[in-house]
Amino acid sequence: MTTLIRVHPDDTVAVALRPVAAGERLAVDGVELVAEAIAQGHKIALIPHAAGDIVRKYGQPIGRATAPIAAGAHVHSHNLATALSGELTYAAGRAEAAPSRSSTATWNGYRRADGRAATRNEIWILPTVGRVGLTAEQIAREAQIRHAALIASGRIDGIHAFSHPHGCSQLGDDLAGTRLVLAGLAANPNAAGVLILGLGCESNQIADLLPADLTQRPCQCFLGADHRLPGIQRAGRSQFGAPRRNAVASRVKQRLRAHAQPGYVTDCFDLLLDLYGADVEYSADSLEDIYTTLGNVGRQVLSENITDTEAAAILGDIAEEEDLNGRIRGNILDTQRAINFLMRSRVLSNEQHEESRQVLRNIESLNSHTSFLFDKINFLMDATIGFININQNRRINKLTVFGVVFMPINILAGMGGMSEFSMMTQGVPWPLAYGAFFGVSCLLGAATFFALRYFEKREGRGAKMVAVRKP
Repeated sequence: MTTLIRVHPDDTVAVALRPVAAGERLAVDGVELVAEAIAQGHKIALIPHAAGDIVRKYGQPIGRATAPIAAGAHVHSHNLATALSGELTYAAGRAEAAPSRSSTATWNGYRRADGRAATRNEIWILPTVGRVGLTAEQIAREAQIRHAALIASGRIDGIHAFSHPHGCSQLGDDLAGTRLVLAGLAANPNAAGVLILGLGCESNQIADLLPADLTQRPCQCFLGADHRLPGIQRAGRSQFGAPRRNAVASRVKQRLRAHAQPGYVTDCFDLLLDLYGADVEYSADSLEDIYTTLGNVGRQVLSENITDTEAAAILGDIAEEEDLNGRIRGNILDTQRAINFLMRSRVLSNEQHEESRQVLRNIESLNSHTSFLFDKINFLMDATIGFININQNRRINKLTVFGVVFMPINILAGMGGMSEFSMMTQGVPWPLAYGAFFGVSCLLGAATFFALRYFEKREGRGAKMVAVRKP
């Protein structure tokens, strides 16, 4: 297999047709090289370049070297910069005569359903507006992790996002140009599947962009409750009130499933049932999030000591999860009623009836989970309130002990008062008299404290003996 291709005889760089390892010996057009590590599709220097030298590709200068480049080195943005400045006049170059084509020549590619051929088989994520570019990149990263097996097996070549800064407040020809570029990407045969993300408030609406794509390739669309294509502002926020990152990931999963099973959507009822299935899957993912949150809350509640501030924060978390669990339960009940209505209306085929029954079985399993979560939420809430009561009882106990310990002193002081004490100790130096009074008060307080502890322990031992003797 050819490793390098030199597009034009005057080119000073070649293109790697496969990943090249560092130290690998290569040759193209009689030029022998010891290559650096070069990624597939990247440029490799065929001759040495000094800083400022012209780099040629396609027989044309494509820039100047910004640093010395050795033969076999990787040529990219780290050592190459454009030589363009200002407005230039371009002239069409003269191409050499194309070689005669062989009727038996073939190449490895992907044949699409519309007859076009592709060199790659990728999933592309296209944001309609710059503000969802980071979201598109995050979805691409998570999808690459989740579907690493598909990429490793060669079933798809990669999952990529094409972020850009346009589409928000564009108008006229400017907006039309952005739509034309995105529609061209969406229709590119190298994309086996395309996920188009919109924010919902931008000028470049998905509904206005899609027709240009739908005329060129088959695709699956997911409509919202208002019969419009959902944007990130609706799809990215769960219908249960709290933002959930699984909302978009669930739709990515549905899109990939659609392309893994081409033709499985035959009519609007297939699409509707698939949406209900996706809704149930998302509800299950949200319940898993609640399980995780309540697990963390439970470990904190069942720790030895929690402060009132921590208890208040825990109650807030529990209340939020209880509200979310209630919304999920209401959502799946609505879905259950809708599917039952479809089954009673006799408009579904046998296969669709079976799919409906499967969705209903999944809903029944989720109902039991929501009931269990309600019980767990109530237990954690009661336990947290119990800890708050324990903390309050501890404070009251400390104040009670403090009052009981100093009760004898208060009785003595109340019986005679400090003026009578001064008369009784007349002739005794006051430091000695008051020091003796303070010492006796401390002894009485200590005696009262230890007496209380003794009777408390004795009462506890008696309770244990009763518990042991009880049949």
